[in-house]
Amino acid sequence: MELIDGHLHLGRRPADRSQYNPIDFFFRSLARALGPHAIAVVLSGTASDGALGICEIKTMEGITFAQDPSTAKYDGMPRAAIATQMVDVVASPSDIAAKVIEVSKHPYLAPHLEGERAPSIADEQLRRIFRLILPACGVNFSQYKTPTIVRRLFRRMALLRMLDVDTYIAYLESTPAEVVNLHNDMLIHVTRFFREPESFEFMARDVLPAIDLAEGQPLRMWVAGCATGEEVYSLAMIVHEALGDRLNRSHVQIFGTDVSESAQTANTARTRRRRRGRTSTPFPTPARTAGQETLPSEAEPVCSSVRGAASLELWTISRLLSETPAAADTSWPGPPDAARGPAPAAAAAGRVRSARFRR
Repeated sequence: MELIDGHLHLGRRPADRSQYNPIDFFFRSLARALGPHAIAVVLSGTASDGALGICEIKTMEGITFAQDPSTAKYDGMPRAAIATQMVDVVASPSDIAAKVIEVSKHPYLAPHLEGERAPSIADEQLRRIFRLILPACGVNFSQYKTPTIVRRLFRRMALLRMLDVDTYIAYLESTPAEVVNLHNDMLIHVTRFFREPESFEFMARDVLPAIDLAEGQPLRMWVAGCATGEEVYSLAMIVHEALGDRLNRSHVQIFGTDVSESAQTANTARTRRRRRGRTSTPFPTPARTAGQETLPSEAEPVCSSVRGAASLELWTISRLLSETPAAADTSWPGPPDAARGPAPAAAAAGRVRSARFRR
């Protein structure tokens, strides 16, 4: 079932062997059709259907709810949704129902008529907010896109049933946890496997074949702003496809960095669920389709070979500045000077390697 042009449509189930997740499918259509006006609720259920769809809703600046697992008969679905760190409110079903009614009446969710001015915020109010976020979270949003900031600011206000910006700023000043929540909302992670496929095709066709891999010489790559790591894995698969047997005489290291701590935590939780067999989203294979996000379970053996050929590490910026990846390999000169931190202690190597994506 999907939402198209304001109408629900029923379609045939996929004929291939991939696991079908109807709630994810519906949530994605909801995100495409309604964008920031979408509200998604994940209730009691087994497995993890709905978790990927929740991420799509949040990415499009919609509002997301999940049932408190302690109140659910089957807690698999709500726990999977919560583990994505893309859920705004965790509560009992009755509390969720009341909250949805409250939120739906906020101006943020009200559709704007053509020519009608969207909600705005004064520059001085923005500066006050940035001054609160910077010391608390270490991120300067002053060069961020103002429309994005405004939308996500009003989104937080909708969740808190606030209409006045100055009232919300006063709440930020008295509530450190809300400063962190706003910071996390501004870092919504728009990512998927093989996003912008033309870039990957260019690398596979023109860049990687031209690299001269001397025997024993490592190939190192760095993905900045990697979010939850899908781009890092995508790059690893492109390398595996393009270089093939040439990898037998060399070694590939791919480092991913992101300013968001929550993105790294979400990825760690998702990886653990895969290892326990509690996820419906296995890693994709090089036999891929651009934009595809859930692939057959046969993907895992192929991706094991990718992990065998490449070391994949995710880093937050704070770790990058305090423990450079040189701790894992002292021959690596480190990132560009502007981002290079102090030389790490030898003992840091264990902490670095603990972040590696290996079985």
